[in-house]
Amino acid sequence: MFGFDDFKGNTPIADLRYNIEEKYNHFFPNGEAYLKGLYKKNKKENPINFHIDDEPIISPYAKNERINIQENFLAFLWCICFYMLWYYENTQIKVDYLANSDAREMQNLESHATQLFEWAMSLKTKFSSWNLRLPNPTPEKEPLSPMAVKLSLKTNDLFSRVTAIILFHELGHIYGEHSPLTNDEFIQCEIDADNFSNECVFNNQNKSLSEAQKSINILALLLSRGYMFFAIPRLNALQQNRHPNLVVRYFHLTNWFCVSDKEKWLTTVQCFAVLICERFCTYHKICLNPPSNSAQKMLTWYETELNHIMDLHE
Repeated sequence: MFGFDDFKGNTPIADLRYNIEEKYNHFFPNGEAYLKGLYKKNKKENPINFHIDDEPIISPYAKNERINIQENFLAFLWCICFYMLWYYENTQIKVDYLANSDAREMQNLESHATQLFEWAMSLKTKFSSWNLRLPNPTPEKEPLSPMAVKLSLKTNDLFSRVTAIILFHELGHIYGEHSPLTNDEFIQCEIDADNFSNECVFNNQNKSLSEAQKSINILALLLSRGYMFFAIPRLNALQQNRHPNLVVRYFHLTNWFCVSDKEKWLTTVQCFAVLICERFCTYHKICLNPPSNSAQKMLTWYETELNHIMDLHE
């Protein structure tokens, strides 16, 4: 398919190019035809430009009707997905394959999740190679525990969905023919592109999905915004000039689920959204004491506190 075949890469993440393509088509049935149209319009240049380099991570962006996405960014994103999925399944929903594991296995997997997260954070400033003794997108090729293999494969599925959603955001800029001139116009274009990607995930074609598949899509949608909390170099980057500030942007998404036809997903949304906030605060060594009576109240509390933190670091 146009866009994905050119992604060869130097890391195991390149093996997931067809997984990403599958999720792209799953969310956006007319997506391949649209990419072909861009291919013809842009003098047969690939509409998705994968950057394979040894540079620190750069977030995806759209330019001259091409979506630019970096291999190192995708490696960073996979590690964030693994880290968050580990914490979600271990602390929030307590899945069987983790609950039935012995203490040593759990300690090893937690250590692996932490090491992957730390490596991902290091990619923001300096490139380094993936340690394949840790979980990765091709776990069957490495001497990993069965539990690490299982979580890696689940991460592959989540990561592919998150990446497809990020591509939709950038595609939203092209689809909407965005050409902002002022900061306010830039911010509105970002909101419009976010809404475009939201609708791609929860469009009419996906109403027949199982409850489990819809739940994974929710996690992916939240991570497609939540990863930004971990990508910023410092807290003052929460406030941005040509994008909505990250706190407002993140909670705009969580509040989007409050509309009537999505209310049944609020528990999943709130639990995972709270976990992202908690991990963000832990990483930045922000000492907070959220209420523990309900996920809904915790999420509202985090929204207030993170806005306050953002104001303090303007």
